Amino acid sequence: MNVYSAMARYYDEIFPFSPEAVGFIKNLLPDQLPEESVHWDLTGPCALPALTETSVVSPGLFDAGCATGSLGLALAEEGFRVLGIDVNEDMIAIAEERAQDARLSTAVCFKTGNIMHIGDIAGPGRFSAVVCFGNTLPHLCSLGDRLSFLKSASSVLVPGGALFLQMLNYDKIMKNRPRNLPAIDTPNLRFVRSYDYDSNGSCIEFSVSLTVKETEETFSGSVLLTPIFHDMLKDELAGCGFTKGNAFSGFARTPYDKNTSDVLLYAGYAGT
Repeated sequence: MNVYSAMARYYDEIFPFSPEAVGFIKNLLPDQLPEESVHWDLTGPCALPALTETSVVSPGLFDAGCATGSLGLALAEEGFRVLGIDVNEDMIAIAEERAQDARLSTAVCFKTGNIMHIGDIAGPGRFSAVVCFGNTLPHLCSLGDRLSFLKSASSVLVPGGALFLQMLNYDKIMKNRPRNLPAIDTPNLRFVRSYDYDSNGSCIEFSVSLTVKETEETFSGSVLLTPIFHDMLKDELAGCGFTKGNAFSGFARTPYDKNTSDVLLYAGYAGT
């Protein structure tokens, strides 16, 4: 079993949702966006209904790497129309069930998909914002894949639309090279994480072990991550159509410091 599939039913216990993420996004969205940003429709089996002349206007948001849907559901409750994709089918199944239980299926749509293909999924100029949280971007291990995603994100945004990225602070990680990350211990499980670094610092093997305490069942696996440095990210975003941006260390919008911050949050804006 894929380690992320094993994690799916426990994902929200391992990584509890931060409601502050909603305020972070809402506060950094431009005050005025072109009207077409709210009149978007999607074709296919997971299509959201088209807005009519009597519909309440609401901004469209693309959640790239949505996991179990916590962020998308919270944003839908705030009036956003959300499309969330994740490559893991088990995560998406949970997200879809949660949307139905919350009676938000007309406002939020979840489907299985690769974040590199968001341009094919969404079409050009349909969204006010693209969100890629949860250290998702470093899972794209080649520069070509990462640039493909950033260019696609720029293409699906309206002019002035926002791209929100969240990842670990790899400036700090690659300077200190920790071997073990703090274990996550909850009443139901224990989640252990470790890093192995290649000799030239271009790749990290991220290994995890998840133990369910009640059954003592353990799931283990590893994935490759690419360290993304702040200055590298700024240059790549500029080359992919994002004309300005700001870096933060958390949802409270404290400034990013490459030596001390644990997380890099970046808000970039598509060029006009």
